[in-house]
Amino acid sequence: MRTLLLLSTLFFFLSCATHRKPVKLVGYPKLTKEKVAQKKEIDPKYFSPYKKERNYVEIGDELEISVFGQRNTLSKVTVAPDGKVYYLFGVIVQGEGLYVEEIASQVQNGLSHLFNNPEVSVLPVNSLSSSFSIIGKVKSPGQYKLLSSLTLRQAVTQAGGLMDGVFRGTTIKVASLKKSFIIRDGQQIPVDFHALIEKGDASQNVFVHPGDYIYIASGLSQEVYILGAVKAAYPAAYNDEMTIISLLSESGRGLTPDAYLKQVLIVRGDLQDPEVYEVNLEAILSGEEYDVYLQPGDIIFVPEKPYKFLVELTRLACNVFASSFGRRVGRDFSEDVLGLEDKE
Repeated sequence: MRTLLLLSTLFFFLSCATHRKPVKLVGYPKLTKEKVAQKKEIDPKYFSPYKKERNYVEIGDELEISVFGQRNTLSKVTVAPDGKVYYLFGVIVQGEGLYVEEIASQVQNGLSHLFNNPEVSVLPVNSLSSSFSIIGKVKSPGQYKLLSSLTLRQAVTQAGGLMDGVFRGTTIKVASLKKSFIIRDGQQIPVDFHALIEKGDASQNVFVHPGDYIYIASGLSQEVYILGAVKAAYPAAYNDEMTIISLLSESGRGLTPDAYLKQVLIVRGDLQDPEVYEVNLEAILSGEEYDVYLQPGDIIFVPEKPYKFLVELTRLACNVFASSFGRRVGRDFSEDVLGLEDKE
């Protein structure tokens, strides 16, 4: 009866226990309160907006060249790796390190034997020196021109925002913000993408500059597994803020009436030498203990009865996982696990 009461109040505690911050498991098998990691200081220089200036042509820049009043002279060319511009009629001029007007003058000289006083136009179509790249799990990845000052959050929005996906009929976010990053001049700027995008933390909203490389990491192929006395024993798509309570609160999940909540296991890492944590889910639901953050690949096992020795419960959890999912996810299980020492 007590178990049924706890199950029926699961969503109530989800809303009422928000003042108790979830913790990461840092000990075996007891839980300790998470040590809040301090954010790395971001150099103030990264909060200076980009000011568009006149730039020299670089290798890889795309130019549009034409001769005024002359048909069939329009051509789009890319500054070659050797720094040259290869135009029509066999005209080859220096491109890298020059302004477009200087390139136009050179092309004009190269065409003087074909046209009388040719008026050459050279227009930049795509300049690497004024663009940034954003790839990964955004809706429109690619290279974007930086025409004015732009913040990192605005850059993600310009790329269509974060990509969504469908996992077992449910729309989910497929980006892993905690693994995303931005690179400038070969150095990673210590931006907390999760705080920026999900929490609107302005202290992480740096300005984008030409040449920046923004990568929004994928959260796909990251799953957690919940087994035992549960209503639905199938993988769940992992997200950055997933806890035991949020996992159980997903539609279609939950615990069976015979679930024993005081001895729930989290099995983490290689099954040949796993980290095993014992969690009192009943105490978490009642607000006596902290909820627990999960990690990709975690196996959560809910037993139907108490076990005197943790090694026996661990052996059962590993066997159930191996028979249910081991082949599917390529994680092997052997009799070596039976040699686990009881560390209680």
